[in-house]
Amino acid sequence: MAPGLDLERAGFLMDENWIVIAGTNDWFQFTRVFRRGYYRVHAALSSPSTRAGGIAAELSQKTGGGPGGDWRRVGSFLADGSGAWGNNKLVPLANANPYEDLELLLDGPVTFRLNFKLCAGDYLLFNPVPLGGVRARLVRGNGGDRFLLEWRGEGEVESSMDPNGPFAPTGWKESPYDVHDLKPQMYYRVRPLNPR
Repeated sequence: MAPGLDLERAGFLMDENWIVIAGTNDWFQFTRVFRRGYYRVHAALSSPSTRAGGIAAELSQKTGGGPGGDWRRVGSFLADGSGAWGNNKLVPLANANPYEDLELLLDGPVTFRLNFKLCAGDYLLFNPVPLGGVRARLVRGNGGDRFLLEWRGEGEVESSMDPNGPFAPTGWKESPYDVHDLKPQMYYRVRPLNPR
């Protein structure tokens, strides 16, 4: 959050580059312009507690509507307490269940709201992920012989009957990919698009 840009705390404006002390259910709203891409998000948060789960906050994104707007929760910041106000931990934005770090696809002006649960904070860090950076994983579906190939980043699924290739493009460019063609010795990979 940069000085001179709008920061809103429960209805009144602040003109600072830090959030200051926030109580439970206090929130800050801000709009920033992002270059199209994937971003990892971290928050510098603290609390006097040292117990497990002593730091908790949520990040929501405005999706439309009037002045109040419609909001979609995009993830949570969860960590053990830091032991003192201002003794910040850099906490990643993550899914609550299953707990895993998130990457957000952002493009142009985006309005966020940071909701505090058990902590105070000083700043948010939006770290761009290189466009060529693709991380893929295979997830078992509800059916016993069905799998989903999930990935983050811009990529296209390719398949081959041989692990050494050649691999042919499937034309599928949006995660997840339903691996329904379960032939013996079928191999899949995600080829990065727009590598740098």
